[in-house]
Amino acid sequence: MRYHVIYKPGDVTYYTTNYSQAPVYEQVVDHEFMLNQPGSQVVTWELNDLPLTQKFMWNHKRTLQEYKTDTESKLNIATDVYSNPIEDAILKSRTQMNIIIDKFNNLEWGWFTIPESYKLDDVNINVVKIKELNALHDLFENNLPILSDKHQQGLLPEDVDYDEWYNNFQTINMMVHYNEKLFQYIDESNEACRQSLAKAHNHYFTSLKLNFKPSKAPERYYNMEMLTEDYTYFTYQKPKGWLELDFGTVGKDLLSCSWTDDIELVQRNACSQQLYHHPWVAFGWIHFENDIHHRNNLDYQYNKWIEENEVAKYLDLNDAKYTPGRHMLGHCISHDFDNPKEFMDTIIKDTPKVYGVILTDDDNKSIL
Repeated sequence: MRYHVIYKPGDVTYYTTNYSQAPVYEQVVDHEFMLNQPGSQVVTWELNDLPLTQKFMWNHKRTLQEYKTDTESKLNIATDVYSNPIEDAILKSRTQMNIIIDKFNNLEWGWFTIPESYKLDDVNINVVKIKELNALHDLFENNLPILSDKHQQGLLPEDVDYDEWYNNFQTINMMVHYNEKLFQYIDESNEACRQSLAKAHNHYFTSLKLNFKPSKAPERYYNMEMLTEDYTYFTYQKPKGWLELDFGTVGKDLLSCSWTDDIELVQRNACSQQLYHHPWVAFGWIHFENDIHHRNNLDYQYNKWIEENEVAKYLDLNDAKYTPGRHMLGHCISHDFDNPKEFMDTIIKDTPKVYGVILTDDDNKSIL
């Protein structure tokens, strides 16, 4: 089986979610139409035969079959793109974060406020405020479900645009993750931080979701519960040209907590492990397979953090859900990118917009 992402010219926003414009039927179903789009470029992955990958393929197909028959359902393609931390873009994202904080604090119908101390420094690149970022992520994680519940129960004022405020929450989430990347580049001064950033490896990570809203609650498809055996092949070692099952979970898992030193979340037993899977993927172009030094470095950093913070006192690390990493779905067969820069120069430079996704058999024929 093959997974294809079709890229076309267009605009991409890097601090919030990008959504496809409806209708998207052809963009997820018509393989001949999509794989032969003029002015497009197609990136293709070959999927492996691991049990959870088989579930992903079944779920993707089942969701589209339901979409075809449920005329009242809605589906779009949601894309989150995380690129290099660049000073100008980072500072602008912090300004945008502060504007959103003011928006939330000035709501007449709001149920919470955000402390002014959580506002980010949009002048000094070297001031990351990692604890405030962790707190903002907690705020996002705890209050987005409340917004959704109020919407479903009809408790929001009639003039409130639910999608607008949902996107504001998502923007907080993305900008937190974007700014967290700077944590490893903190230095003695702004200039020293800039010098570290200049030496940083290129980065381009994409999270891509078939965002499906059926007219009735889906049963045994789309939002599928993870079973103990589903964590068997989780890994944080990324093979070349990797495609992984997207995390698709509000909050931070234990591995993410270790990278951002968020021990408070662990101590509150508030880690958000991946408990469900959807027809969602993520991919990037930095690979560490067979890099002994880097692999050992990752193992050392993670295990050292676990031991020094006595994580086993708070969590049952023998529980399969705490297996660190993600499930790998497959590897890229259309291109031989060694790094993000090659991907960006080849694909993103002229065709940065994700236009559609198609799942086919090995002969590029429809599976529907």
